[in-house]
Amino acid sequence: MKTAKRLPRLARIVRSYLQLLSMTDIEFMERSKLKGRRVEQMRRELERMESRRAGFTLVEMLVAVAVVVVMMSLFAQIFQMATSSMSLQKGMAENDQRVRLVHSLFVGRSERRHQ
Repeated sequence: MKTAKRLPRLARIVRSYLQLLSMTDIEFMERSKLKGRRVEQMRRELERMESRRAGFTLVEMLVAVAVVVVMMSLFAQIFQMATSSMSLQKGMAENDQRVRLVHSLFVGRSERRHQ
């Protein structure tokens, strides 16, 4: 019940503070002389509101950390798959090169025998 009463009051305070911001310095000084206490009250209320929402909440930070951890694990899996694929291709290329070497040796020896 307290917050329901407080919200319209807070809205009025914010509205009048925004009106004060749009005034010239002379208008502000005249109005603040008449309602000096109210201006200070508005400033204090706004400072309190801003200080409450100055940083991130714990839940927001935990969600951000969880998202980063998931992304890093996905990148690690992709990197591992790429590395294993590259080593497999390298091994296959080495085996292919050995087979070609053995084949050329056999072909060279068989040509020497037939001459």
